[in-house]
Amino acid sequence: MLLPSGRDKSCTEGHKGDEQCTWRATPSSLSYVGGAHTMTPVYFIQASAINWTGAPDPCLLLLRGKSLLAHTIARIKVHVDPARIVVLAPDVPANKRLQEIAAEEGVEFFAGSEQSVLDRVLAALEELPALKEAEIVVRVTGEQFVVDPELVREELRHMEAHPEADLVCCDEGLDPRFFGEVARTRALKALRDRKPQPPPQAETNPFAYMRFSSEFHVAVVRARPAYDDATLRRFREDLATASRNYAIPVTARVDLNAPHRAGVDVGLDRYQMAADRLLKTHIVLDCACGRGAGSRVLARTGAHVLGVDADPEFVASAQARAQAPARAPHGSRDDIQFAQGSILALPVQSSTVDVVVSLETLEHVDDVQASAEIARVLRAGGKLIASVPRNDVFGHIPLNPWHVREYSAAAIDHLLTPHFVIEEFLCGRGGTYRTWDLHTAMGNNFFVVARKKTNN
Repeated sequence: MLLPSGRDKSCTEGHKGDEQCTWRATPSSLSYVGGAHTMTPVYFIQASAINWTGAPDPCLLLLRGKSLLAHTIARIKVHVDPARIVVLAPDVPANKRLQEIAAEEGVEFFAGSEQSVLDRVLAALEELPALKEAEIVVRVTGEQFVVDPELVREELRHMEAHPEADLVCCDEGLDPRFFGEVARTRALKALRDRKPQPPPQAETNPFAYMRFSSEFHVAVVRARPAYDDATLRRFREDLATASRNYAIPVTARVDLNAPHRAGVDVGLDRYQMAADRLLKTHIVLDCACGRGAGSRVLARTGAHVLGVDADPEFVASAQARAQAPARAPHGSRDDIQFAQGSILALPVQSSTVDVVVSLETLEHVDDVQASAEIARVLRAGGKLIASVPRNDVFGHIPLNPWHVREYSAAAIDHLLTPHFVIEEFLCGRGGTYRTWDLHTAMGNNFFVVARKKTNN
């Protein structure tokens, strides 16, 4: 069942850039499912055994004896010819297990470019005989074990109704694990053949790049799944159960001495955005720094950086790497230190820090207490650079079992207002961000720069 959202009218035609379509779900519209299609969509399940950091990817977590990838395949296979489903993976030895899962589930497997998802998708379309005539691509990821087939079918219905649309997706105010992204093959080929060459973000996440680019016609389906709180808690508990034995090895991390690769080291993209806002004179505190990969990006600006994390193993690993003989690109050691501490009780004196960086942290803790603690350590006029996951619809019970909550734009504004004035408000996904006001944001992650109020 889908809940309607937005204006009570049929969806208008697709438009380029920021203009969006609003569609209201009705019972009669759902009867489209199973009807005659003029399109021949192929479903790509993008997966990898190893994620961008070198750690095991969540798609191989086990739930009731099967991987999340297998659950994702099964959820799609109920409504789709298995011959039209392809597990799409980088061509590396570690993905042999994905090939085995695809065979067990009776779907295709294709291994392609290790770095470029765009090249991988187009190679599969060109090399797999059954896909050569495919006009439409549906993309989900291997860990989307809760993908909602009704939402995907409504995206397809919309794509068929509007031939000018290059990309159709649901509003990112909904957790993206519930829906897919639907793109025309012609648009993906145009992106590959673009002159000059597209930026790295277009290679690593072409669907997100198209979503924010004015070059493509994008339509947004504003349908909502009607999940009650009990169902959301079940989904959350399923992911918690699957994740209980998940651990990231200390050695499975990116090379901290290598330059940041935009659009490739996805988890560091936000750190680079933060670094772009630093001065060499800044004293910077990186909250929940982990093993220091992001702190190193910040320190390459010449600023003094203190990375703080509650996990002593992470801190020890970060300290060991910081003391390694490798040299920073600017010719001297990065000015960086690490200490154990919590964002709720930072090991720093009051009013001594110029910038606090808190990326993907506030959703894990008592955010009101954390916001006040960040304000305590900042100097007058100091700045908080923060990112949090967006979830307008189900943020009170997020799927991620490690998240206490997720945020709407109004929620993050309400959280920061007592201590801060928001100066920059960005929203995006897949390494592609744009500036918005609080009411028009598109994307599944908020990036905020806020200045400490003078009366704090």
